[in-house]
Amino acid sequence: MQEKNRRNKKKIRLILAFFGLGFLFLHFTATFLFTSPLKNHENETVHYFVNGYMHPLFWQNWSLFVPAPKDNKQIEISFRESDSSYTEYANPIAHEYAVFKWLRYGPQGKIILGFDNTLWWIYNDLRRLNTAWDRELIGTEELHFKKLNGYYMLRNLVLTAFKKRFDGPFLGAKVKFIVEDVELRQEYYLILNIEE
Repeated sequence: MQEKNRRNKKKIRLILAFFGLGFLFLHFTATFLFTSPLKNHENETVHYFVNGYMHPLFWQNWSLFVPAPKDNKQIEISFRESDSSYTEYANPIAHEYAVFKWLRYGPQGKIILGFDNTLWWIYNDLRRLNTAWDRELIGTEELHFKKLNGYYMLRNLVLTAFKKRFDGPFLGAKVKFIVEDVELRQEYYLILNIEE
């Protein structure tokens, strides 16, 4: 009788170990598929299973730690050319954003984080001016902004973007600082002059 009990316990342990290892295998497979850059699963059943398993248990959104940001900030830069005309406005790190969205583990994360921190700093300095938006910043407001740290951070960002795209001397630039209000679904901007 004891021998039979021992064999039954051994069978139960073996069955539990089999199901436990099977669960771990499925868990790590689902985790890999969910976090891999190859997220665009062709198979809808796999996509349904992976998202159905990961979202309720493991997905973390902004509200877990802090409220979601109410606005998105970005800049577009237009460089002055030798004939005093300006290039088209362009986002200086559009490529880095695209790579970062595809693969979160690359070195672009530090670039994006530094860029976003700079935009946050500039935005707070611009808010201190209590100025109207949707126009070019000129006059005493421009002079006051140029005394703040945000201007120097913006100037360094523009010079770095210029060196990545052009050879030759920097002649100046216009920066369009854009804020998209997520709640109100509207966009407003200020155009800032960066001198040589």
